[in-house]
Amino acid sequence: MNDLNDLAQSVAEVVARSKIVRGNVEKAREILKTYTPAENELIHISRAACHPLLGGSMRKDKKNDVPGPTFSQNSLRLAIEKGDLVCIWKKGKQFVTAAAIRDWLSRSDADGERKQSQAKVISIATPTTRTTFEKQRGSASVANASAKLLDLSNMLKNKKKGGK
Repeated sequence: MNDLNDLAQSVAEVVARSKIVRGNVEKAREILKTYTPAENELIHISRAACHPLLGGSMRKDKKNDVPGPTFSQNSLRLAIEKGDLVCIWKKGKQFVTAAAIRDWLSRSDADGERKQSQAKVISIATPTTRTTFEKQRGSASVANASAKLLDLSNMLKNKKKGGK
């Protein structure tokens, strides 16, 4: 009879532990549950970098959001500054919508590619060193030009002597 009581007690302990494990699994499932906001739902700019449209994953719990590899919070702010991404200000905080993000991503130029920012690039011309071939070619052309000038000046002298 003691064996049956011991067996019943060990089964009760296993059942109690399995209920605890099941509860923990349900909590983890709830934490890792993905969240996709509605098209016109306001999303804080810090959380918008985690939106699935931008390659991230949003969780029900904000602390577990994972930002995408391509766009950061600063890149979204830069797009807002340029006027490419529509932003809504509420109580001094920036919010965007999924529709605004989708519109920003879908903008394209005539080629169908995403518009690149027109950054001003200042090219600085550095003095280039000439190769031996270029130096020889340069000195040869100077010698040719000098020879032609000498010939021309000699011809002019001959004409002046002969014309008088």
